[in-house]
Amino acid sequence: MFKILFRNRSQAFFVICVLAILILTNRIPGWDEGKQLLFANDVESSYEPITQASPLLPIKNIPKHHAQRMTAPYLIGLIAWTTNVDYRLIYFALTLVTMLSILLIFGLLLKELRVPLENFWLFYSFLILHPYLFRYYLIVPGMVTDLLFVLFSLLTLLMLFREKLVGMLFFLSGALLFRQTMVMLLPPLVLYFFASRKSISQFVTVTLSVIFTVAIVYSLLNLVSQKFTHESDNNVAILTAFYSYIVSSNHSYIELIEFVLRVFIPFAGVFACLASIVFLKKCNIWDKKFIFLFLCGFCIALQPLMTGPLLTGKNAGRLATLGLIPFILSLSLVLPKIELSRLFKFIFLFTLAVGSLHHLYTNPSLNSPIQFVVVQLFCCLMILCLFIIQNLKTNSKALG
Repeated sequence: MFKILFRNRSQAFFVICVLAILILTNRIPGWDEGKQLLFANDVESSYEPITQASPLLPIKNIPKHHAQRMTAPYLIGLIAWTTNVDYRLIYFALTLVTMLSILLIFGLLLKELRVPLENFWLFYSFLILHPYLFRYYLIVPGMVTDLLFVLFSLLTLLMLFREKLVGMLFFLSGALLFRQTMVMLLPPLVLYFFASRKSISQFVTVTLSVIFTVAIVYSLLNLVSQKFTHESDNNVAILTAFYSYIVSSNHSYIELIEFVLRVFIPFAGVFACLASIVFLKKCNIWDKKFIFLFLCGFCIALQPLMTGPLLTGKNAGRLATLGLIPFILSLSLVLPKIELSRLFKFIFLFTLAVGSLHHLYTNPSLNSPIQFVVVQLFCCLMILCLFIIQNLKTNSKALG
């Protein structure tokens, strides 16, 4: 599977060790215990009814923004109905397969972006040892539709960089079927098409193809889902909720700061590494692919921010994390080839492992959300210092 990594045994061994750390430190409770632990009401109130009703549509009224994500729960229910296998096992198996697929496509994207093989271990570490991306879904596999969105988004990017329009439209449609957050990627996609245009006619053709595809898929989703759905606050107020909260007389600055922290904490380690490179003026931040990927991550993270603290609440970190991989890919474009000592790798890996601990997701666990934030900020500072020191050492050797 990791053919790229297996060309270098030490890289492959490192990634396997990182995966082992993830699995050994993650809580993996039962189906019902996981939902209760993480208050995953979406699964019980929306996704399970769709799965249980398949091959028919559910009678129960489901919030519109959940009903529009019916594709994965419905197909899982269809497989369970056909094979007579417990749908919960199918959810868990699909979660594992999707995670491994994300790791594979992530490696193919690094290769497509011509990232030095010596740097692969670092980006895989950021990806695997993250406190949200994989850990949450190992506890609540019923939310696998989020992971499928991530996977199909990566496949869309892969087809885009390989200039395969039909493939890009296909996987873009898939990502949209799993989660409508894909609409947030339209602005950066249009900007990238314009920056990469060979002619105005080509730019117009590609842009219209994407917009038309999104419109068709979204319309079909609405057509089917409206049969068992009702409007919810998330649909009505998504564009105004954050602003409404700010201007209201009942808003709390403490609650607002906590909410913003929840949105940006998932990217602390990647941003720290990027900041060290920018600080030392070792990157070209005007590269079109760097800007495009950074905007992709930003636009996905913007969605929970727009919805505001009252609607998004404690889901802000998980939802923002859906934009993590584009940020990692943007970092991969500007980080130069680095030869690091074993001591540096050990300290870096230990820092990420500590930073991946969570007060709900892991065992050993942290004591509180405040402790989680403090640990995240400390690890962020450690990563910043590590890379600045390493780059300064590299520069002094080059001058010597």
